[in-house]
Amino acid sequence: MLQAMLAGVASIKAQQTRMNVIGNNVANVNTTAYKGSRVTFQDMLAQTIRGAGRPTDALGGTNALQFGLGVLIAGTDVNNEQGSLNATNRPTDLAIQGNGYFLTGDGAKMSYTRDGAFDLDSNGDIVHRATGERALGWDFIKQTTESTSAPIDATSRMNIPIGRLNAVQATTKASMAGNLSGYTVAGSDPRSATGKPDWSSKYKVYDGQGGAHDVTVEFFNRQDPPFVPAAPGVTSRFQWRALDESGVEIAQSDGATPEGEPLDFDAQP
Repeated sequence: MLQAMLAGVASIKAQQTRMNVIGNNVANVNTTAYKGSRVTFQDMLAQTIRGAGRPTDALGGTNALQFGLGVLIAGTDVNNEQGSLNATNRPTDLAIQGNGYFLTGDGAKMSYTRDGAFDLDSNGDIVHRATGERALGWDFIKQTTESTSAPIDATSRMNIPIGRLNAVQATTKASMAGNLSGYTVAGSDPRSATGKPDWSSKYKVYDGQGGAHDVTVEFFNRQDPPFVPAAPGVTSRFQWRALDESGVEIAQSDGATPEGEPLDFDAQP
């Protein structure tokens, strides 16, 4: 009788824990990014009254005589499946679809959360509204000069300069990568209105006021005579010119300045 009462008490305690977990799930039904939990049970260690018997020539074997002493909580599981996405009409509220966590920090330690209830503080830093911790990531302004593969630490805040003026940076240089065709247009001349380029590319550049402009760079193959190598080993040359949006020439490879040098190539290996 006493064992039955103890088993019943163990069951009541285990079920109380289960009800606590269910009640916590219900209480957090409107908690942003909350992940529900569940309880798993296990049988308490059984008491053996009589051991098992081996078979003999006349009789078969017998099972052990055991009975359980109740139930135990084996553990609680958190359901990390994707939840539903809801519109909040707040531009700083974020959500993660799929795997992953937001990184937040207080300057000394880093935390992980699925709660995307963020806001902007007076400095323009993205912060978590509940904890005040700053969202960690790569700075919006520095993305053009810093790699997004750089390590993130507890001080890697993300700043959005909304409502603030920033110094305009005019374009000072541009780069390109690719191959220039060896095909030559007979009689083409970069200083001729009828000359056709062998290859061209268009760039977006910005002036000192932040205005955007399209600049077209044209390349002309100068392998045909009377090409004269400028240095030993040079076998081909491309001249170039830059045109603004209206087609007016703004720069060319006149060779008068270091910035106006033509492109000389040596023989292929």
